[in-house]
Amino acid sequence: MSPATVAGWDQDRLHRVSAGLGTYAGTRLVTLEEGVERGMRVIEMRSGGGLDFDITVDRSADIGRLCIDGQVLSWHSPAGLASPWLIDREGDQGQGFLRGFGGFLNTCGLDHIRQPEHDEVEQTNQHALSNIQFPLHGKGTFQPGVIRGHGLVDDAKEPYVFCEVEFTQSMAFVSALRLRRRIEVPVGSQTLHIKDSVRNVGNNATTQMQLYHFNIGFPMVAPDTEVDVADSACIWKSEEHDPLAAFPDPQDVAENTLAIYQHEMTHGHVLLTSPQSGLSLCLEYPAAQLPCCQVLRMTNCGIYGMGIEPCTTGGRSRLEARERGEMNVLQPGKERRYELALRFSKHGKTVNS
Repeated sequence: MSPATVAGWDQDRLHRVSAGLGTYAGTRLVTLEEGVERGMRVIEMRSGGGLDFDITVDRSADIGRLCIDGQVLSWHSPAGLASPWLIDREGDQGQGFLRGFGGFLNTCGLDHIRQPEHDEVEQTNQHALSNIQFPLHGKGTFQPGVIRGHGLVDDAKEPYVFCEVEFTQSMAFVSALRLRRRIEVPVGSQTLHIKDSVRNVGNNATTQMQLYHFNIGFPMVAPDTEVDVADSACIWKSEEHDPLAAFPDPQDVAENTLAIYQHEMTHGHVLLTSPQSGLSLCLEYPAAQLPCCQVLRMTNCGIYGMGIEPCTTGGRSRLEARERGEMNVLQPGKERRYELALRFSKHGKTVNS
């Protein structure tokens, strides 16, 4: 991490021409007032280096709109960033997640990922609750959060902007999982760091599954955009296609709106390169924490973008996750940690870090 600069000027020089770092970098808590977003709290984060994004506090502290130098790069659906109280995760035959899907990051879990399933829970205090219906991507999506802090830290050796939010996904007599998320952005950079801990704050053992659904749209995803999943092996495809081919033009009628492929990761490194925007995005994380990554290609007109999805298992079902030895079970009081770094670059040149 390099010393903070804004437009090439360090903190001491900035004080000669401005009120200091807080003029350019910082956070602001706002409440949205229109449409399906009404009543939802958002922490606006500004790096001072062209990276600006919104933390949707009441959608599991996910990232909604994300911009580089004023250009929106996040993918959004017509549904908008709906407030959690308008989303029925259990509805639509378990597909209710799609009523809120969109924005730069959707956190999936905390006890289930992927398609809806019935499954036996690890432990329960009520026999009638021993078999649970899990909706698409779990019950931890779109949860209202508690803000633990946010702001600019300008008295550190390397100043940064941060926010910290937590939420608890729980069901009486069954399970209680708390996610605490801290996001840090070095001042003057186009890099963000996500540090999550998921703790079992209940009295029963419970499964813990996690998937980070990063959604990138135009102009970063455009014709000729390429993705590189380094040192990995493709273990599953939703259909026969070249998963690493350059992105095509939008298709009037795609054979399948969604093409998914799953990789078993060696180093936890994904690189997205976009000639259209002149930007690259490097996603890095410990492969031991998230051993698999799937890439979602959406090529239809109006549904055009890419999902990069590090996750805890390559199994397409809970049974397959167990068979692969990738079904994590958290005992009471235990936790799992996840750390991800996302670095945007211009023509291969990173803006600070």
